[in-house]
Amino acid sequence: MDPSVDLLPPLHPPGRSRTVPAWSALIAFLILLSFGFLYSFLLKESISALLRLSEPFTGVTIQAETLPVTLKEPLRLKNVVLTSGAAPHQSHLEFQAVSIEMTSLGRIIFGDHQLIQKVEADKGKGLIDLRHTSSLRKPSFLELQTEHLQKLFQEKMMKLPESIVLQDISLLCITEEERYNIEHFFCFLPKKIPGTISYESLLLEAGAVQCHLSKGNCDSLWDGKTITIKNLLLADDIDLHHLKLTVHPDRLDIGLIATISNGLLRADGCLRQNGPNPILEGALFGEQLSIERLSKFLGLQKKISGTLREGRLIFRGSPMHPIDSEASLRMHVDHFRFKKKEWASLSVASNYIGRKISITELQLKQQDNRVNAVGEMSLPEDWLKLGEAPFHCKLKATITDAAQLIDLLGRPCNNINGKLFIDGDIIGGANRAEGYLHLQGTEMSLYGLPIDFVESTLLFHGERTLLSHLDLWNGSSHLQLSGSMANSWPHYYEAEGTIKCRSFFEKWKPLEKWVDGATTSTRLCNVGANKNVSADTSKNSIPLNYDSTTARGAPSIQQSEEEPKSLQSIQTGLYHQLPILKNIQGGLFQAHWKANGTAQRHEGSFEMKLQEAKLKNQPFEFHTTGSYKPEFVTCPIFKIHSGKSSFSTSLTLTPLFITLPKLVFQENGESTLSGSITLPIDGIRLLGGHPFGSLLEWNQSMEVNLALHHFSSDVVSVVTGLPVQNMLIDGSIQSSGRWEEPSAKISLSGRRLDAKSNTPFHLELSSKKGEGCLDTSLGDKNGYMAQLHGTLPIGFMPREEETLLKEKDFVSLSPLNGPLHLSIMLPESPLDFFTQRFLPQEIDVQHATVCGELGLQGTLTDPELTGHLSLKAEECRLGSILAPLQGLKASLSLSKGKITLESGSAFLGKGKLEITGSSKGNIGEMHHEYHFNGHELLLFQKENAIIKGRAALLLQGDQQGGKLHGNITITELDWKPQLTMTPFLLPPGILLKSPSPPLPNVSSWKSDVTLECDTKNSTHPTSSSDRRNSFTDSCFKKINLHVCGPLGSPYPEGALELSQLSIQSPQGPLHFLEGGIHFSSHLPWRPLLQLSAKIKVGRYKIITHLDERLEEPALSLESVPFLSEETAALLLGQPTRCFSSKKSSAGWMAQLPFWIRQQEIEESTTIAQPPLSPINTTEQRDNLGFEGLGIFYHAELK
Repeated sequence: MDPSVDLLPPLHPPGRSRTVPAWSALIAFLILLSFGFLYSFLLKESISALLRLSEPFTGVTIQAETLPVTLKEPLRLKNVVLTSGAAPHQSHLEFQAVSIEMTSLGRIIFGDHQLIQKVEADKGKGLIDLRHTSSLRKPSFLELQTEHLQKLFQEKMMKLPESIVLQDISLLCITEEERYNIEHFFCFLPKKIPGTISYESLLLEAGAVQCHLSKGNCDSLWDGKTITIKNLLLADDIDLHHLKLTVHPDRLDIGLIATISNGLLRADGCLRQNGPNPILEGALFGEQLSIERLSKFLGLQKKISGTLREGRLIFRGSPMHPIDSEASLRMHVDHFRFKKKEWASLSVASNYIGRKISITELQLKQQDNRVNAVGEMSLPEDWLKLGEAPFHCKLKATITDAAQLIDLLGRPCNNINGKLFIDGDIIGGANRAEGYLHLQGTEMSLYGLPIDFVESTLLFHGERTLLSHLDLWNGSSHLQLSGSMANSWPHYYEAEGTIKCRSFFEKWKPLEKWVDGATTSTRLCNVGANKNVSADTSKNSIPLNYDSTTARGAPSIQQSEEEPKSLQSIQTGLYHQLPILKNIQGGLFQAHWKANGTAQRHEGSFEMKLQEAKLKNQPFEFHTTGSYKPEFVTCPIFKIHSGKSSFSTSLTLTPLFITLPKLVFQENGESTLSGSITLPIDGIRLLGGHPFGSLLEWNQSMEVNLALHHFSSDVVSVVTGLPVQNMLIDGSIQSSGRWEEPSAKISLSGRRLDAKSNTPFHLELSSKKGEGCLDTSLGDKNGYMAQLHGTLPIGFMPREEETLLKEKDFVSLSPLNGPLHLSIMLPESPLDFFTQRFLPQEIDVQHATVCGELGLQGTLTDPELTGHLSLKAEECRLGSILAPLQGLKASLSLSKGKITLESGSAFLGKGKLEITGSSKGNIGEMHHEYHFNGHELLLFQKENAIIKGRAALLLQGDQQGGKLHGNITITELDWKPQLTMTPFLLPPGILLKSPSPPLPNVSSWKSDVTLECDTKNSTHPTSSSDRRNSFTDSCFKKINLHVCGPLGSPYPEGALELSQLSIQSPQGPLHFLEGGIHFSSHLPWRPLLQLSAKIKVGRYKIITHLDERLEEPALSLESVPFLSEETAALLLGQPTRCFSSKKSSAGWMAQLPFWIRQQEIEESTTIAQPPLSPINTTEQRDNLGFEGLGIFYHAELK
């Protein structure tokens, strides 16, 4: 081998690699380099796709318009709409614009992994509905994996933005029992520099809390993890000084400092995630807090007030499941008030650990009042089983005012007072208890009824609660109760009570109001057990139910919403509907009651006796025995003795009937009323005071048989309180059948026994299947007989359109299509009853009488009244415009619902007023139209004035209102008014009070009458006697008035032009120059008097100008030669002329009469006037005033 060949260098391959890994690395480097420059653009473009792809996993649907993406610019979205959930509880958010700015790639990979740098949202609104979210479908596997991925990103990369800007955001969030609403929220939170937060309104409703905050703004600071809010004024004297929220991956730290008035509130804690339920750990501290102010701020309805001197609440647990939490409460409250009564202090110390609440201290103090309680209870998982939870309670109270304790229990009452001592120790659970509760009271009063001593003891023996005794003493009066009751449903009980009381019904009156609202006699008599009580023993739910917590003490009563109304009407039926009970005086009342049963079934017996009492100064006694069970009350003995009268019967009440099988009423030992009564009426509900119309049983038959012999109807008035004319009645009453079609035969005769008459009375009524024949006559004191006879429907029926309203009487005669054929003959009889009830109050008719014949034809639904009537009245007033009409006479005809006034007349003085017109329609709905025309009518007459004229008036209207309009023309006027001006001085510090005008009556009847004068037909008088009846001799030149306003109190509008007027002053008469009186609707009772007059006083001529209302005159005075107004006023008020003396001026001499007049001035006045010019007594001159004094003139027009 050639050695030179071996020394040659080796050959190299071409400059191009064929290896795949090398090219892959190069491409990856180039892509990575490009992503480093374009990551923002690529990331922004990917966000939209990522949001759309995430919709199936997150459950949030996003719709938005993406604006063009520019490198190094934020991602901007327009009209963003987010929806979540399904209808009807779907959340919905809208934003007009959203901007998202991303951080750099290097910061995301190598820095703090912050993804979003800044978020902005503008003009947003929406609803977040969290109701029933727990019942939605379970998450799928992909959703669970997405949730894990989300947590991973949240821990590693996903962090809150560094800067947040929100503008004009309104948001409503609702849950099952909560509602939160914020309006026009603005938030500017830049990174680590001060920002601001503001809102227009904020509403929080959570359970009993209803808090509404008005417009607010505050300073804020955000650093990406912690937001700090400072100086937020929540309300008047409520200031949030500091609120700090710090976000950590596993918890949220909370810190708060606020002031309420002069008090301090501080809170510290954290909310950490622990599986599905968050855990809240924190402490709440308060010092010198106004509970009343805080309660009002939170919108709490309970009236609680006081000052929290010191309080501390420590809590650890899940707000979603508080029963497994741990808590500790310590607080001391001064001036604690619940409802109305105030306690000096309240101290509470309690702990809650392991579902067991322990109250180690509960103390209330108010002077000598002391309440101390300790106890503990284990809470069950199910709150509905709270009544079965084990408990132990010790209670001791010493009370000098019983109302103090009752108010604390939630029922404010000022009608129960006195001293109480309570001591108890009870331990139990699950409707079993052992222990006692003892109560003792002295010097008490109940609704004004004095109670000397009361004592009661409750003993708890396992499954039964015993009322060992309840004794109440009032002097020699004594009430005693005892019994026992099972703690478990249906609460079987046994009870017994006795009462012995002097003047029982007099002592009962103060209790009347209390009994109406709280009595339970309806339940003792099982009212409507088959109608009103729906029992569901499986749920232990009926209107009156004893709670299972009775093992802790006395039974508790649960009432339905309808119960208070029925309870309130019970004594209305027994006490208010029988006024005889209120009129019973004195007597010894004794009663014994014994009962047993359950919460749904009551049985018992009773005996009541009243002796040595008086009724209207007559001896009165009462005795009854009876028993009751469901839907049945019977009284075999029911006797009443009053004076020489006695009543005895036996009584049975059922839901279908009221039966009095043996009824006897005797007077002076002789029977005046006897028989039997069976009425288809719900007798049980009648005890509850329900209206008669709602108690009738329409499908049952009645049976009434009564015989009367010299029966005095005054008995009915005494028992019921109804105004019944006293008569002696003989006859019989028989009736049978149903209410709709009764068969009756009534034959009664008698005579009235009032002081002025002994007139006969006769009534015959027979009916068969609802059609009756009636023949009645009643005589008056002059022997004239009023007669009524014919046929008419005699049955009863419910009004179909109103039968559902059971609290009122809705009963009418039946059948509605039954024929009516009645004729009525009336002698001259008083009509005051009709005029007082059916005529408008502005039309006053006195001593009216009527006579005539009437007929009533047709049916009940379409009656037709015909006939003729003659009316007379001594006096009739039509408001206050005209003088009263005298000697009114009218002849009326009635036909087809129309009353026509065929002829009518009355007198005004010697002038006759003709009246014509008619009234159409039914009684109570009539339309009236009447014309009044007359000449030479005496319109007005008083001592110094006579006005005559002619009238043409029309009265139109109905029960809703009407109008009297037309013209009144004055033809003769004799009235010479005189204006008297009386001066007086007003010292400083005393004010004048203007008289108030009378208030017009509020009336639907109006007046619209033109009042004018007739000077064309007036003649000048030829003698002094004729001048009285002359209009031209009057001081009025022209009268033009319009009378309007309510008919009962009209007011004038217009003017009276004066031709002459007598004006008197202390200096003498003034010569009238010109003037008039003007009336305005703006001040209808304040006429404006404008006039000018002159007088000469010595060498001075004084001209007065009056331009003011009569009760507030304002004078302006001119004098020649010149004088000041003050001096001119002094001269005008001077009673005699004093210019002969050269040593004294006129002003000086006028001081004496002015000061005498001043003594008559009252000091209760109200209108101030400026003082006069200063006094100067060293110089005698005409211009002289009084320092600090005002000169006034009182003008009186007669």
